[in-house]
Amino acid sequence: MGPPSAPGGLRSQRPAAHLSSGSGGSGNSRSNPARAQSEQGGNADKARITQKLVQAVTTNNIDAAYEAIRQGADVKRFSNTRRHSLLHAALESRGHLEMVNLLIKSQCDVNAAAADGKTPLHLAISKHMELSPMVMRLLLTMRANLNAPDNGQMTPLDCVRAVAKAAANRPNMSARQLLEEVSERPTIAVAVLENQQVLGALFADTQNDKVVFYTESAVGLYSVQQRTVYWKQTLTHLRVQSFVRDMMVNPEHGTIAVFLEVTGMQQMDSPSVDTQVQNLILIWPTGQLQDEEPLKFSMESPAQELGALPPALCVSTSDAPMVLLSRNCHGKVLLWRLNSACSQLISEFEVADRGGLVALSDNGLWAAVVNYGSGTAQLGQVEVWTFEDPNGRMHHRPRQVATFDSRPSQMAIISRENSNSGLVAVAEEMAPGCPPAPIKLVEIQGNGIVNSSYCVRTDSPVRLLGFSHSDPDRLITGLADGLVIIYNLPQGSLKFLHDDADIRSAAVSPDRTLIITTLNCCFRVYKVPADDGFR
Repeated sequence: MGPPSAPGGLRSQRPAAHLSSGSGGSGNSRSNPARAQSEQGGNADKARITQKLVQAVTTNNIDAAYEAIRQGADVKRFSNTRRHSLLHAALESRGHLEMVNLLIKSQCDVNAAAADGKTPLHLAISKHMELSPMVMRLLLTMRANLNAPDNGQMTPLDCVRAVAKAAANRPNMSARQLLEEVSERPTIAVAVLENQQVLGALFADTQNDKVVFYTESAVGLYSVQQRTVYWKQTLTHLRVQSFVRDMMVNPEHGTIAVFLEVTGMQQMDSPSVDTQVQNLILIWPTGQLQDEEPLKFSMESPAQELGALPPALCVSTSDAPMVLLSRNCHGKVLLWRLNSACSQLISEFEVADRGGLVALSDNGLWAAVVNYGSGTAQLGQVEVWTFEDPNGRMHHRPRQVATFDSRPSQMAIISRENSNSGLVAVAEEMAPGCPPAPIKLVEIQGNGIVNSSYCVRTDSPVRLLGFSHSDPDRLITGLADGLVIIYNLPQGSLKFLHDDADIRSAAVSPDRTLIITTLNCCFRVYKVPADDGFR
């Protein structure tokens, strides 16, 4: 049984038009002049409201479009003498994703043909260099027809073939994205939020259905099967400012953890001056955001001592008791261990007073930290900590086991349980005017021995870096040119996926069959191409 639908989701319902029909008696408008006059006035009002919608669509005024639809505008109205639907008009007016999504959710026909027989999909393909690839993906997930011929018998699929032919001589990312989408149909869902930027999204279960996402002010739940947001809550307080800075998930337990930065706090002896920032971590042990009271950790940071990097949160992702690693607002890095029910704090340990990048392994037993407080970060070093001793026995307090030279811009770590070691992946900072440095993977053994394990070269700077769920053999990277690459490290093979250059986050499902990425006001769920080397 799927999750219930709820107001505030992605669906924007068009108000029902009140139609009247009948014959004879006072219900017949011909025998009732007062009713006929009322209907004429109503039709005039509807036409006026619909014209406001047309104007809003052609000028990309999303708020005015929402209001016109709320008042009952006819979304199936043609916008001009070429019989362009409102979807055609939106695509001609730069094709903003929010506007296209609003019209589709309001029952605008994705396969409506204009006077020349061209559908919105014809138009989107012809404008693929100008539009966000998410527009094409959204149309296709909403069953836009690739085989609908126009008056010249040209189908959208024929248009794609023409793009492919032109791209053979001048390849570009936009054409590659279009060809991948049409030939492989990887996208399962595109979720668009209204007037909010999606900062991150993660799979929150092992069935690939529940997705948790966050914006600067809220967290929400999305069903991949039902393709709808079924719950969303704002995590702000009227008396203070609060911002969602990070969110992590343990899909095995379903646990969801959120880092809130609360500002505007005042000291008792000086209430007119904002001197404190509260670091607040909320943990829903079973991920039932609707019904579960979260576990709360809180600490204060002096407002004048905020760190150079924003707060960060990492959680273990295995079925073992939860471990959390956080960097708070002024840079302090802490490790927390929870009990098996994820309802009580067992231990807390400070790893660094002034931390940079942080990473936590899947089982929570290994952590990597750039420690500015130690003075070594200026020289370019990463500290590695572990709860295991050299013989693989677990301890309640972590120990620093090794350091190695690196100036990482991205970093990830995962455990190698069979060998009592951790594998750290680092993407080095780029020197001005130099090509991207390779991704280095370093194995740290429990006795402190450091060995180079792999070296992965990239043609574009690395913006995202991580390992697949509980799998040290598969590394996922998001590059600045829009490529998402999954590496099978032992086999030396890789998979290319053509995503967007501006994606904020990327995560692989626990079974490695799906990827979810976030971009501006939306997130996208799509398939990893079948390959025995990646399953």
